[in-house]
Amino acid sequence: MGRQLDYRRGGRPVRRWRRGARWLAWGLAAAVLGFGAWLGGPYLAAWARGVPDRVLALAAPAFEAQLSALREENFALRTALAETVPLIEENDALRDFAHSPARPQGGRFAPARLVRAAPGTLVLACGAAVPAGAAVLDRRGRYVGRVTADDGGGGLTVTVGAAAACLAGASGGVLQTDGGWAVAGLARAAAPHAGTLVTTADGYWVGLLAADPTPDDTALTARAPLADTADLAGAVYFVAAG
Repeated sequence: MGRQLDYRRGGRPVRRWRRGARWLAWGLAAAVLGFGAWLGGPYLAAWARGVPDRVLALAAPAFEAQLSALREENFALRTALAETVPLIEENDALRDFAHSPARPQGGRFAPARLVRAAPGTLVLACGAAVPAGAAVLDRRGRYVGRVTADDGGGGLTVTVGAAAACLAGASGGVLQTDGGWAVAGLARAAAPHAGTLVTTADGYWVGLLAADPTPDDTALTARAPLADTADLAGAVYFVAAG
């Protein structure tokens, strides 16, 4: 009766056994995982190598559609250019006869991708250095606007129709883009007719007069809407880089 049983000593081997069993289970799990990684490594590597191909396969239809559209547009532009060759030759012959030098074809253009569009403003990403006030054209060579800000990292802010003095035939005017493209400030005495080509002062295509000019609010000058103007929904533009 005076001797008590000590249960604590009998419990220690049990705790050690449980601890050992846990370590054994962890070891077996690690061994199984290691063996599985060794066995399935080549298959996993092959699957990882195939990921880019699968991603490309998903994106391929969109790229192919865009490429097809660009090819069709390129063919149409080349066809139109071929049709103008006789006119270019006739123009050159007339200039030679009249001793009138042709306007020098200048400059190179850097492609730029659209980043963001807002009313009256485009933000483009361009990898080339461009001068302040550089003209921006759409992919068909029509005037869009001018570069008005450069963040120094290739980001360009373009103001649509910025500071554009225009020539409609022999008449001078000013480009307006609020509520649609138009030319204002045309002299009423010698106002051009519908279909007249309108260019910027430095020779970039702006559009064609969509109608005969009509007197504006001042009754001193005339205004006319434009057709065949720049595509402001495009994804690629061209910036005059020098």
